Amino acid sequence: MQTPFRKNDKNINFALQEFPDEIMQNPYAKNLPSLKIEDFTKYLIGWTDTVVNKYESLFIEKGIRLR
Repeated sequence: MQTPFRKNDKNINFALQEFPDEIMQNPYAKNLPSLKIEDFTKYLIGWTDTVVNKYESLFIEKGIRLR
């Protein structure tokens, strides 16, 4: 799903495949107990200092590096 901040369909589809049960994929938090906080989100919110290299593309939106 595109948002004002997330418009790259390739990255959106990649994130959906990598994190199907991620809480950030479901903004309405339906069925909250079944959702997870994955390592990528933990990095984004500061719970960990490292992120797996294969997720580097998720930091690029319209040619702008976000980190």
